[in-house]
Formats: sequence, structure tokens, C-alpha cells
Amino acid sequence: MRLKYLKSIVLLLVATTTYITFGQKAGNNSDKVIIEIGKNKITASELQSAYKKNNSRTNDNLFKLSKDSIMDFINLYSNFKLKVTDAIERGLLKDSSVQTEIQQNRKILAENFYYEKVLIEPNVSYAAKMREKEFLFSIILANIKQNATEIDTTDAFRKITNAMNRIKNGDSFEQVAKEFSDDYETGKNGGLVAQYITSGKMQRPIENAIFKTPEGQVYPEIVKTNYGYFLIKVNKIEQRKLVKGSHILININETRDSAAAYKTIDSLLQLLKKGADFSKIAKENSDDLSTAVNGGSLGGYYSRSTGMESSAYPLVSEFETALFKLNDGEYSGIIKSNYGFHIAKRDSTKLPDLKAEFDELKKLYKRLYFKLDQINLNDSLLKITKFKLYDDVLYQFTSFLDTNATNVTDNWSEKVPDRIKEYILFEHLGKKVNLSHFIDILSKDPKFRGAALSPSGIKRSIYTYCEPEALTEVTKNLEKDYKDFETSFNEFKNGILLFKLEAQEVWDKMKFDSVLAKSYYDSTKSRYITETAYDVSEIYFLDKNTADSVYKRLMNGEDFDDLASKETQRSGFREKKGLWGKVNVKTNTLAREANDKNAKKGVILPPFVNEPGYSIIRINDFFPPRQKTFEEAISDFSGQYHEMLQQKLTKIWLDKVRKKHPVKINEKELNKIISENK
Repeated sequence: MRLKYLKSIVLLLVATTTYITFGQKAGNNSDKVIIEIGKNKITASELQSAYKKNNSRTNDNLFKLSKDSIMDFINLYSNFKLKVTDAIERGLLKDSSVQTEIQQNRKILAENFYYEKVLIEPNVSYAAKMREKEFLFSIILANIKQNATEIDTTDAFRKITNAMNRIKNGDSFEQVAKEFSDDYETGKNGGLVAQYITSGKMQRPIENAIFKTPEGQVYPEIVKTNYGYFLIKVNKIEQRKLVKGSHILININETRDSAAAYKTIDSLLQLLKKGADFSKIAKENSDDLSTAVNGGSLGGYYSRSTGMESSAYPLVSEFETALFKLNDGEYSGIIKSNYGFHIAKRDSTKLPDLKAEFDELKKLYKRLYFKLDQINLNDSLLKITKFKLYDDVLYQFTSFLDTNATNVTDNWSEKVPDRIKEYILFEHLGKKVNLSHFIDILSKDPKFRGAALSPSGIKRSIYTYCEPEALTEVTKNLEKDYKDFETSFNEFKNGILLFKLEAQEVWDKMKFDSVLAKSYYDSTKSRYITETAYDVSEIYFLDKNTADSVYKRLMNGEDFDDLASKETQRSGFREKKGLWGKVNVKTNTLAREANDKNAKKGVILPPFVNEPGYSIIRINDFFPPRQKTFEEAISDFSGQYHEMLQQKLTKIWLDKVRKKHPVKINEKELNKIISENK
């Protein structure tokens, strides 16, 4: 059996993420000009960057490809640049519809980029940095009482405060944990959580406390979670390592007691001490069959805080402890666990690959914390817009509302007197919004349908109304502040320009030209062949005996159409006298049966298994394969025809642009870079 994993402890496991940029150093020739398109100069680094993005290969080097492959990409990128140049020269950037589309999408891009830079990147980067370490810690927990009607924190807070005071007065954390902690498993062990953790493995308040606490010290504050109040002590901080291990297991079972199992494992240990091969011993003797076949190997690298790389399963604690005390290549003494006796071997060690882990951390952050952080950030942005809420007006306003209701009814605001409707409710970006205007917003904007009419609900609606404008304000200079946003936004604008211009030059001109299509058909018509087909009629039965009986009657001269109209059990086919008409062998089982039997016109085939029943078929006609007519083949070649037409129209367009903007490739510099990257 495979080594079992540790039992989960009281804490709810959750995660956080880190965003890390793993870039490559630019080569010495990264600024060399490789392509000139008119006055536009394209460097090696620009080509490399474009290649990575287009291939989703952030670590691949364009200039390590074959010369032909590099030239293919250069031609592709040159065509892209030519199209963009033409679009700009034609003034598409000044087109009002293009401008509107660009601005609408810039808002979305800017908001996403801002959240990435201000929230996701810092939080995930911090978590990734913490992934370099792993922590052994202790807790004292005071559970918060919860019932169906309320959450009572009073007793829990009083209890955890008393525990903290005891520790501050000199009592040991371990003794206080035994007396105070509501978590029985850790409490009896002085609060010790018998498992290392790293970032992404605990609730965020607990993780943050652990990460801020020096080794051997108690975090100086009470940590509150939805589950309860915690005191945290950090016992050990170690460099996180991943270890690949192997083991030999001798079980204790019905036929072998502890003494016999120990004697067996000890004899194997003595063989190892005499120089026997660990892998061979494991294969021949280990009771863990799933690892024995691989010489005892556990199958991958293991971390004390994240488990096995492939499954995240932790190992039993006794085995884990012994494994991490070894050096690479060493094997242990005898280890006792619930599954018997082990000998562990440490095969190799490596540091964590944060590049491989950051995606997991980022997904966890976005799933668990991003929304809450986003709300808090948006609320804080209101300070930038000089937001001011007039609480006295808010409470006057809500005093005339049903604060237990929402704005779903048409007359929700009818009791608000006209005399207060001109009062200013809030100020934002230099604008003053009165009650009358805000009532109009809540009544007409579908975004606010179902808004709560309590003071807190009205506040939330005000924030929801103001936050988009606050975001617009803080993101208005992103192009100046962040070069990567400027680059991304320019790429996006180029995409819109290309879409508009390609529609004009290619897609709008791709009308079906029957003369051109006929010419294409004539040059490729040998490819278009009809399927073998049969015209068939069928009499269908659910049981074989009935089918055999009717077949005998047919062989004795009874009319097929007459029997089909009376006897067939296929729904809807009696009135058609069993006629299927023309069907082909590719899509129809009746046609396939006729083809398999090489049936001729007029033949009636005996019953054969078809679906859950049996079919008797008559061959009314046979249609051998033939070359399709132009009309029949249109659906077959339309895709290739349109692709050919698209390529033709694109070539005409680009040839025209190249005359104005000749493309020149600096072969000397290109060959030099290719040579240096071999």
C-alpha cells in the first residue's frame, strides 16, 4: 500500500497566490534592426517578444529555430506591420466608431490591468516569496459560538484575552494551550500543529501572522477568523526543500505479528549495511507493491508543507521526519508507523520551482481573496475623487423608506417629501448629487434593481455608482505610468484597426464568384467523389423469430411492400411501405449491410441484427461512387475556395502597401544573431 497521508487538523485550508515575472535576459544584439518597413524599424528584441506572445512560449527563443522557420515568422510579422501602417495612414484611428470601440475597451483593459498591478501582483508576489520557506507553528484556539440566530464572540474573546495575558505574564505557550485551547488535538500537545505549512495553506489572517513572526516567538496580537480567535507561536522557520524518497515496508498483519515484522525489516537493514542494493531489496521484499515495482520509489518529489508534487498528499509523520533527517543517498534505520516497519532512503533534493507553482497560487488568490480585496480597494479609491457623503441627508432620506424592502416596486420612494429632494446626498469628482437625482438613478438604472433601502444598502448603491468613475480617474494615466500597459493597449488598438481594414479589403469582398469557383472545381474535381449508396426498403422486427417467419413468407412469394405496410415495427414506416430511399454506406447501417453482402438490385437480404432488433431489406437500386458535379461539390470545397480567395485578396492588398512601404530584411545582422544562438 502507498504511504498514507496525515490526518487534517482543525484549521480550514485555503490559499493565496503569487505573480512572478520570469523573464529572459536580452541578448547583446537584441536592439539590432532586423526589418525596415519604410521608416519603421523592427529590432530583434521586438521580434522575439512578438514570437513569444504569438506562440504562448514564454521561454522559447525565435533565433534558435531553423533559418526557414525564422523567415516564416519574419514574413508573418512584416505583413502584420504593413497592415497596421496602412490602417493608420488611412485615418482609421480618427474614425468615430473606431474611437468609441477603443475607448469602451480601454476602460475594461485599464481596470483589469490596474487590479493586476495593485492587488493581484503584490499579493501573489508576497505569497510566492513565502513559498521559499516553511513553518512549524503552534496555536491556541477559542471557538466562536454559533447558532441559528446569532454569533456570540464575547466568551471566545474573553477566553483568548485571558490566555494572551497569561503568556505575557510569563507562562509558557505550551502550558496555556493545554489549559485554554478549544482544539483538542493540538491542545493536548501544547498547541503544536504537527505539520509544516507554507503560503497558500491556511486562512490568510493566520498565514499573515505566521509570516510576520520571528522563529521562537508569539505573534503579539489576537488573530480573528470566522472560525474563532487564535494565538500563534512560530516554532521553526526553514528553507523549503523538495525531497525524492524511496522506502521498504514490512507490514504487520494477520499472519505476521510485530516481532516477526521487526525481525524481517532488521534482516533487510543488515543486508543494506553490507552493501546490498536498496532498489533490488525493495523490489523483492517490500509489501508496498505500488512502490516496490519501482525499487521503492515514492514516485516524485515531496515537500513537508505541500505534499507530493503530483497529488499533494502528505506522508505519515514518522516517515516524513526520518526522511528529512537524511542526506541525499543515505538510508534510515527502522521506522515504526501504523502500517508496519519502514526503511527510508533519501534519493535527491531540490529547491521549489516557484515558476511552476505561481499559477496555482494566483488561481487560489483570485478565488478566495480577490473579490474582498477589490471591494476594499474600490472603497478606498473614493478618497481620490474627493467623495463626501452627507450622513444627515442619508438618514433623513431612509426615514421615509421601508428599510426592510428593496426598490423593486414602482412607488418605493413616494413617501419622500419634495422639500428634501433638493438636499445634496453626496459629492463626487466635483459633482453634487441631490436626492432627486439619486432617486432617479435607483429607479431607472437596471444595475440597481433590487437595491436594499436600508442606510447600509443605500450607501452600497452610492459606492457602486461612484466606483467606476473613481477607477476611470485612477487609470487615466496608465500609459504614462506603465510601459507594459501602453504596449498592450497599442496591440489592442492595432487589433481593432486590422479587424476594420481587413473587413474592407478582404472579408467584404469575399462574395461567391461562380466563375472563379468553377475554375477552382475544375482544377480539383478529382477529389470530390460520392459515397457508395443504395435505395432500400426495410421490414423491421424486435424479435428474431418473427423476422425469420416473415422472411420465409417473402421467399415463398409474398409481396415485400404489402408485408412492410402491415408488419414492420419501425415507427412511421408502415405508411411508407418500409421505404428508406437513397442512403449511403457512410451514414446508414442498412446501406452498409447491402455493401458488405455485395447485394444486387432486386435482392432481399435475410434478417440481420440492427439496433435492438432485426431488419430484412430489399435493394431497390444501387449507386456506385462517381465524381460529383460542380453543384454537388460546392459544400466540399467551399472552405478551401474561401481560403484561396482570402489569400488572393490579402496578397493584392499587401502588394499594394509594399509599393509604398518596401520591406527590407537585414540578412547580415540576422545571420549573426542566428549564429550566436546556436
